[in-house]
Amino acid sequence: MPKAKRGLLLLLCLASQLGHTTAQVNVDSLWNVWDNATQHDTARMQAMDFLCFDHYMYLDPDTAYVLAGDLLALAERANSLKYMAIASNAQGASLQLRGDYPRALRKYERTMAFLGRMGDSRRMGILHANMGSILSDLGEDRRALAHCDSSLKRCTMVGDTACMGNAILNSGTSLLKLGDTTAAYSRFEAAARLHEHSNDERSLALALGNLGMLNRAKGEFGIAEGQLLRALSIAERIGDDRQRSILLRSIGTLRQQQGRTNEAIAFTERSLAVAQGSSMAAEVYDAAGTLHQLYKSNGQLAKALAMHELYAQMMDSLHNEKGREEMLRANLDFNYRQQTLADSLAHVADKEQLENERVIAAVKAANQRRLLIAILVAVLVIGGAVTWSIIDRRRRKAEFEREQAVLQERMRIASDMHDDLGAGLSGLKLRSEMALRTEKDPLRRDQLGAMAKGAGELIGSMRQIIWTMDQAQSTLEDLVIYTTSYARNYCEQNNLAITLETPPSAWPDELLSIEQRRNIFLVVKEALHNVVKHAQARQVRIVLGYDEGLAISISDDGIGLAEGSNLGLGNGLRNMARRMETIGGTFHVPLHASQDGATGTMIRIHLPSQGKKRSIAPKPPADKASRP
Repeated sequence: MPKAKRGLLLLLCLASQLGHTTAQVNVDSLWNVWDNATQHDTARMQAMDFLCFDHYMYLDPDTAYVLAGDLLALAERANSLKYMAIASNAQGASLQLRGDYPRALRKYERTMAFLGRMGDSRRMGILHANMGSILSDLGEDRRALAHCDSSLKRCTMVGDTACMGNAILNSGTSLLKLGDTTAAYSRFEAAARLHEHSNDERSLALALGNLGMLNRAKGEFGIAEGQLLRALSIAERIGDDRQRSILLRSIGTLRQQQGRTNEAIAFTERSLAVAQGSSMAAEVYDAAGTLHQLYKSNGQLAKALAMHELYAQMMDSLHNEKGREEMLRANLDFNYRQQTLADSLAHVADKEQLENERVIAAVKAANQRRLLIAILVAVLVIGGAVTWSIIDRRRRKAEFEREQAVLQERMRIASDMHDDLGAGLSGLKLRSEMALRTEKDPLRRDQLGAMAKGAGELIGSMRQIIWTMDQAQSTLEDLVIYTTSYARNYCEQNNLAITLETPPSAWPDELLSIEQRRNIFLVVKEALHNVVKHAQARQVRIVLGYDEGLAISISDDGIGLAEGSNLGLGNGLRNMARRMETIGGTFHVPLHASQDGATGTMIRIHLPSQGKKRSIAPKPPADKASRP
């Protein structure tokens, strides 16, 4: 997907969230109101509403989901339909921001039921816009337009110009994806006028940014520059870092098209700095890819290489999103495929019946004596063919359903772990850090700090488990990318220099099982842990290659193993050897000396090729302007 179009989609995601009136309220004061059980329930729910939407939603959607659950529980006890709707909508918005569209739609449907009981047309209009945004992200833009029209109708009924503007803004994005740029431009202009009138600066910046990108694509550089700079000024004033990053990168692209390369680099570097400061992986990925091309075209090869490394590191964090999108498309297509399979069986039966009648008519005309034999043969052949066809199609249908069930169950477990266990750990970490800010006792501060650190480590381990369960990352290349990214980060965190060597050619398109990926990753992880904990090393070297299978060697310049050490001593080495044996691989620990005479340690592992290739068409090469 081109970068300009991706920018429009990211802007749409922000525009679609349920509107709130922003107030500059001290976060600690809101937490004090929420934590004070003597406060009235309405005051506590209002405080949590501000915390969830106005503070955490865009900074940390995982935490916002946890807090929305707390708000929903209190609203149900207080029997408050209003705050039940707000809490349910907040959970849907958090899931939408994280790309979990099926669960977001279910949360929005529940919110719609609450709003219907309340008769709240305004918020029902906003919710239609949210659901239209999800359908647009899934490529169902005509259905998205229908939701936008419903949103516009309801918002017009109550005279809410901000809601009307968002409905028109989202419909413009759907029209743009359908190829109607003229109508889309008209919608964006109308949305900008409405948001000027309603003083909704965030949405005004979105509309101006979309207009600027369209004018840039048409070659209207002067108009595009004015619109993009104004949108950037608004985003900086309201502190919207995601819009700032997207707009800075878009202005950099405009400068590049104008032949002003140095200015293009400066704007894109600012975009990268904003994205890194707010930990926005997608924006870091896009900015790094753009800077790589700009530096290379400008002859700054060292900087281009550094940006390419950052670009590669961001690929891993974006793989899960792609897996979720593919799973969603499979779910949406499942019922259609079932119906198509049933229709194909009926068509085969009809066709074979027509052929049977033609054969019978021909035999009757040719020879009455052979009629009975011909009919019998035809019935046997047709009956066997129909029976085989039905059995074969039922078998394929059952296999497809089993594969879908296994894939859905894996994704459900991974999603539940991330949303429930992950959200709980995020909540534990958040509350520990909050308590640490007010705790004065040194002993309790140490305990709270250890609790927060432990929760963070558990979150990291959980994400590694989820990665091993992700069927979308089952190739040999996926394992190498994930493992090397982890090694770089781990060594950097522990001040250990690392050298990574990989073959210059592409990795074979081989598939690995969950157990193979998990055990190889854990062996590398344990080896790096041993280097940091025991080896007293300054540098580690990891060499990955392919020699009739995956071959990895890990060596350090540390103190080496004690004299007489072997696999019979030390649970760590024994466990690594057992892991490789379990998956049919080998594990070897030769002693060697480094160049300066110090004794180091080396381990070698090898997993023979299983010869298992993809059962579907290989993934196309990743476009530098699209997510992996």
